[in-house]
Amino acid sequence: MGDGEGLFIPPELEAASAWWDRGGRDWLVRLPELVAGYEQRWAIRVGRAFSPGGTASYVAPATRADGSPAVLKLSPPDPAMRHEAAALGLYAGDGAVLLYEHDPAPPALLLERCRPGTALPLAVANPDEQVVIGARVLRRLWRPVPADHPFDRLVEVAARMADAVERTVRAYAPPYDPGLIEEGAALLRTLPLEVASPVLLHRDFNLGNVLAAQREPWLAIDPQPLVGDAAFDAVQLLLEPGQLLDEADPAQAVRRRLALVARETGLDAQRMCAWALARAVEWGLAALTVGSPPWGEDAINLAHVLARVGSSGYVRG
Repeated sequence: MGDGEGLFIPPELEAASAWWDRGGRDWLVRLPELVAGYEQRWAIRVGRAFSPGGTASYVAPATRADGSPAVLKLSPPDPAMRHEAAALGLYAGDGAVLLYEHDPAPPALLLERCRPGTALPLAVANPDEQVVIGARVLRRLWRPVPADHPFDRLVEVAARMADAVERTVRAYAPPYDPGLIEEGAALLRTLPLEVASPVLLHRDFNLGNVLAAQREPWLAIDPQPLVGDAAFDAVQLLLEPGQLLDEADPAQAVRRRLALVARETGLDAQRMCAWALARAVEWGLAALTVGSPPWGEDAINLAHVLARVGSSGYVRG
C-alpha cells in the first residue's frame, strides 16, 4: 500500500465506526486486507487515504496501471450505498464522476479522480453562487430510469421517514409546535404520490459532494440513489449554504434561494418549499434520537421559516 507503513485509517472514519453495527466494525478490521486485494485485482497503487475524509467510507487516491489517477472508495455494508455504482453507470460521467470498476459486496468502487477536487463550499464563498452552481449540476443528474431499475422508491423511503417522525414524537414528547410536526409528517406521505414522471435522484446532494474538476468544472460524487420527485433533491441546495438563520431576514433568504433554484432547474418553488419543510421537520426529530445536537433545533427553526414562506395548498401561511 502506498504509504509503506500499513494502512492509514482516517480518524474521522474510525470515530464514526463506534455507531456502526458489528458488520461495519468487522469491515473496518478487514480494511487493510480489502485494500490490498483491490490493488491486485484492479492493478492499482493506493495512496494514503484522504483526511479529512468521509465518515461512512474509506476513500483514497489511486494510480492505475497506465499511470492515470483514480480514487478507491470502499464502504461497509449499508443499504444506502448498495446501488451507487448503478447510479454512476446511468450518469455515465454526465455531471458526475466516471465509474471505472466496481464490486457490489461489500461496496467497492474505482472512480475518476477530480482535480483539484476542492468541494464547492470551499471553492466558492458566496452562498447564492454556490446554489446556482449546485443547481446546474443537479439538474443534469435527473433522468428516467429503466423499468427494471434496482433503486429504492422515494414514496416508500419518505413514508418510513414519516413513521420515524411520529415514533420520535411519541417517545420524546418534544416541546415543538405539534401542528408543524404533523404537517411535516403529512407532507412526507403525500408529496411523493403526486409525481407523474419520477426520475433518478442523487439523494445526498449536499454541496460538499460537488467537486472542482478538469474534465468538467464541477462533478458530483457519492449518490445514494432513489427514484421519485426531483424537488426532493433540491432541499439541501435551499437550506445548506451559509447560515440561513443568521440572515437578517431568513424568510427573504429562502425566497431568494427558491427563485434561484427554480430558475436553474425549472422546478416549482412551492413544491420545493414543501419538501424543505418536510425534511427540516424530519431532521429536527432525528436529532432527538442522537443526543439532541444543536442542528436539530436549528432544523425546527428553519421549518418555522419555511412554513411562513410557503403558500396555502402546500404549507401554512
